[in-house]
Amino acid sequence: MNYKIAFIQLTRIGDVIQTFMAAKQLKTEKPDLELTLISRKKFATQLEFLLGEVFDHIILLETKDFFSEKSLVSARSKVHDFVSDLKKFEFDLVINLSFNKSSSYLTTLISKELKMGLHRNTLGEVAINDKWSQFIYSNVMTGPLNPFNLVDIYKAISGAKETHLTNYEIPKSGLVTIHPFASSSKKSWGLNKWNEVIYKLLKDRPELKIQVVGAPSDVERATQIFGSPMFQNFGDRLINKVGENSIEDTFLDLSKSELFIGHDSMVSHIAALFRTPSIILALGTVRPQETSPYNDRAYIMAPRNKCFPCTVQERCDLLPCHSSINYQVVVASAKTILDNGVLEWKTLSQHITPFHIDNTSIYASSFDQFGIKLNEITSNNDTSKDIFRNFYRIIWSYYLGNKEIVGDLPKFNNDTLKVLNNHLEGTNYLFELYGHGFNFCNRVLDETEKDSPDIKIIQDQVNKLSEIDNLCSITKQSFKELAPLVDFFYVNRANAQGKNIIEITNNNLISFHDSSNVVAILADLIERTIAPRIGQVNQKNSEV
Repeated sequence: MNYKIAFIQLTRIGDVIQTFMAAKQLKTEKPDLELTLISRKKFATQLEFLLGEVFDHIILLETKDFFSEKSLVSARSKVHDFVSDLKKFEFDLVINLSFNKSSSYLTTLISKELKMGLHRNTLGEVAINDKWSQFIYSNVMTGPLNPFNLVDIYKAISGAKETHLTNYEIPKSGLVTIHPFASSSKKSWGLNKWNEVIYKLLKDRPELKIQVVGAPSDVERATQIFGSPMFQNFGDRLINKVGENSIEDTFLDLSKSELFIGHDSMVSHIAALFRTPSIILALGTVRPQETSPYNDRAYIMAPRNKCFPCTVQERCDLLPCHSSINYQVVVASAKTILDNGVLEWKTLSQHITPFHIDNTSIYASSFDQFGIKLNEITSNNDTSKDIFRNFYRIIWSYYLGNKEIVGDLPKFNNDTLKVLNNHLEGTNYLFELYGHGFNFCNRVLDETEKDSPDIKIIQDQVNKLSEIDNLCSITKQSFKELAPLVDFFYVNRANAQGKNIIEITNNNLISFHDSSNVVAILADLIERTIAPRIGQVNQKNSEV
């Protein structure tokens, strides 16, 4: 009998494609699995040509369809029928990869047994049982320190182990596909800059053709591009497919493209399916390590502004991160890739000035033991965020994925050295707090084993455990790079399994034990990193 797994993905098209990539790897490793995708109609319908390769069943959901008769009674009846139809599949496992309220209820309604991802417990409260889903809830989209691509996290949740790379040959077609649009103004580079990129490539490379792709909603902005007088002399070398292509058409066009240039968007994820060489602009709210295309031929350009990445809630009228990426860098990078097939700093630096690249980081994608990783090629020094992100990649890969990641010692300046040294103090404080939490759990368990447990003593220890959480929260405010660790284990303890206080406390005991070990590993990584530099500083001081 085939093992039946349902994937729930109710968010945007890009997320559906990333879910497809993870499920494809799982299906490659275990072809006998029967996979079902539950997704929103307006997103999945456009991708059915692709999704059918992997999923045995595609179930489309659109909330507004339940309210077509504008009656609550009718809506409840339709929801009931929809859930009843899903239950007939008798899924062995439901994996919810959408971390929103509606998906949590749907997961709970269609599966009484094995569930992964966000769901509800018997009291209707939020519940997240598996550790990788707890990692998403606590670390993804909450800050810049998540070291993992979403595809790799989805793979880890579903149980896929390997990284399967397609062997698409890069066509020497002279065709460049550009997608100059984004879902929000924060993510969208200015059209004037895109015009400059298009113009310079067409002018300097007579053999090139450029096609611009986009959705019907982008037609007005495309008119501003194609209406520019600067393109009048290029004839049919500039092709407008904005609003004309279906996603399947764009998919086929990208298979013929020698290079893709665009934002971190749905189109960039489609290009990744062919491993098309790509230049991706990450702006505004984009977190490159999380959402960049799953493509080892992609190069990510990101601003070095301290405010990047921002949040959706933050208002920004000036958009300084957009000014940090110069069109000259994009053009030079495109030419380098077209000439050499790869983008390396040694070659690129011959075509741009330090002034052009001063506020831009360029990352090259590559694969390691866990999955895809971004490696900066434009700087000799790592920032504190870069270093901690790499630390967490090592720690979480081993703790959550049982995979050992090896990395080189980072290079950094004295300002970063101070940050690392300061956070070493924070790790020592956290270690003490988690040790106290472990002891308080032990005292609760010792008391419950007595013939006549003292409820007051148990309550006192429980109150102290609550104080530990408060102190950990204060600690992460003072030592911000420790927030991923603090947040994960807080979510982990909040979802401790158990039918009574003994079982719950036992699981909290394990959580405090694990958190102590993890923070000790982090402290050791920091010490090993800064020890050579501190030795150098001490030697210089002694010479003086």
